[in-house]
Amino acid sequence: MEDMLQWNLRTAWDLATAVPGLTENGLLYASREGNAGAIQLKPDGTKLYIAGKSGDDIMEYDLSTAFDLSTASYTQNFSIASQDGNVQGIFFKPDGTKLYMCGTSNDTFHLYDLSTAWDISTASVTIANRGPMNSVLDPQGVFYKPDGTAMYFFRLRINAASPKRRGPTARSPAVSGLR
Repeated sequence: MEDMLQWNLRTAWDLATAVPGLTENGLLYASREGNAGAIQLKPDGTKLYIAGKSGDDIMEYDLSTAFDLSTASYTQNFSIASQDGNVQGIFFKPDGTKLYMCGTSNDTFHLYDLSTAWDISTASVTIANRGPMNSVLDPQGVFYKPDGTAMYFFRLRINAASPKRRGPTARSPAVSGLR
């Protein structure tokens, strides 16, 4: 059974000051999702999003105390099954009006517009294809530079004998269409 843990640190940014078991808060989400692919917190810490690989959805939780998992309560979910069944990364634009998702079932990146910031029930697919990323295999994790001018992610490196090989083996093209 999977759960998400929060370790509080006695000294900011110093993992050596974590005391697992004594200062840990857990969120047991396995009843809704048995295999998480990604997490994202709203910058003010009042919302948590967990992308599930098994349920093919993104779950939204409210945190009544910012950044405290023990105060989390499930709010809603948003199905991503028709876009990709194996989500590997999610990222929200800092203002909460856009959600970026990458998955490995279809080797895709998706952009969703949220008509109400941070409310996944208002999400609609804007870009639902691979666009300029036709040579990216198994994209994992996604992060944007704070000003939105660069996107970062992992991709599978393969050799010429791999049956999944498609497209050029050189560096993937720059991503500019997901803004």
